[in-house]
Amino acid sequence: GLFYAVTGGALSALIAALVQILFQQSAVSFLPIPFAITLYIGLIAFAAPPFGVLEDRCLPGATRPEESKTVRDWLQARWGPPGTPLLGVPLQGAVEITQGFDATLSHRGAWRHALDFQRPVPPGGTKDMRPSIWGEAVYSPVSGKVARMTDTVLDNPLGQANFADNWGNHVILETGSGDHVLLGHLMQGSIAVTPGQYADYTTHVGLAGNSGRSTVPHVHLHAQIGDTAGAPTRDFRMANYFVCEASSHLATEWRASGHVARGDVVMAAPPNPDMRAILAGILPGRSIWTVSETGDRDLTETSGPLVIETSLQENGDYKIRQDNASLGLALDFDGLRLNALNAPSDSLIAAMAMCLATVPFSAFAGLKWSDWVPRTYSTAVQKYLNTLDPRQAAQLDQISLVCDATLKDGAPAIVITATPQRRSPQLPLRCEMTITAQRGPLQLVVRHAAGSRTYDQISFEPRER
Repeated sequence: GLFYAVTGGALSALIAALVQILFQQSAVSFLPIPFAITLYIGLIAFAAPPFGVLEDRCLPGATRPEESKTVRDWLQARWGPPGTPLLGVPLQGAVEITQGFDATLSHRGAWRHALDFQRPVPPGGTKDMRPSIWGEAVYSPVSGKVARMTDTVLDNPLGQANFADNWGNHVILETGSGDHVLLGHLMQGSIAVTPGQYADYTTHVGLAGNSGRSTVPHVHLHAQIGDTAGAPTRDFRMANYFVCEASSHLATEWRASGHVARGDVVMAAPPNPDMRAILAGILPGRSIWTVSETGDRDLTETSGPLVIETSLQENGDYKIRQDNASLGLALDFDGLRLNALNAPSDSLIAAMAMCLATVPFSAFAGLKWSDWVPRTYSTAVQKYLNTLDPRQAAQLDQISLVCDATLKDGAPAIVITATPQRRSPQLPLRCEMTITAQRGPLQLVVRHAAGSRTYDQISFEPRER
């Protein structure tokens, strides 16, 4: 950034001198023209990549450009580019994507961003053994209101299509952010919502059918520009869903959001009542922790008791703090999610953040997922980066997570194992956190190549906030 600024200033001075030479007899050469040149070259210089894009300097609530860059990159890594619609799987149980984006059959051109859902072929079976999705309940993939619906198109015999009514019986929903979503090829007379009605992810919209441009029963889903059937589609991502093994159709991985492709078997991720009770039941309070270490590493923190304070903010978010280090957690629509981190890499708070990046309400023993957390550094390295290269400090690390269920002192508990996907001296090899209801994080084991460090919560005092 300093190089761009010096180069811009030198260029401004040279051009201003040239103007004064060319217009020696004119007074305007001494103020308006050089001033304008200097101003515009300065603006161009400060718009260069080393200084970050405009959004990095205008995001509300951010105190430094690198912090706003981290927030923006973090949101994009989790949810895609700004404004990308997030849609839920509109059916229960395992479904297969039989036609995805940019497909050769009908998802082309202005309608290329669309998905078709059918039941998957049984494990070990052939395509002619695929169960029919005819008559299956279809649910709203978004929260919003019903904008339009058509319910009178005849269902087609198998192998035939109705090209005059392309979408068949369909429902168009409008979200609170103004996005429009279409569910098509529903069964005649089955639509259970009316225009103007509010719908959410539990709302029964209709039944899967075979109407319109459809030769076999399936459900068509896309996001579009405007509320008119046939409007151009736009990119979208599925949200809060399981990815299933092709061989067994059992859920093995959870994704907060992502793109799916032809042949993928996915499933809506309903909340696990036991998991939700633990994550939503963490109490604010003050806890005392002890720390012990095995191996060749030296304790960078005191080996005496550590004080951790968990507070509940006005907006319902949690804040967990140890001295000047802190992290923020939000009870989101799909789980408990990290949304702020300010801690050195060798602290208890930084290790907690890895395990609490996101914990889905739908988690169960053996489930895997991944998320991103802001990169942390030791205090000395952080000061160096803040001074000489703050862009490097505004980075993200991807974390792989696995859930296990267990009992802790006879009470239900969950164990989250977090493994960084990037090897770095600043990062541990693995962290294992035990979480219980009310007391929240109860134990944390941080494993390094040269040894491990274990944090144990030995007492907890609940507080009102």
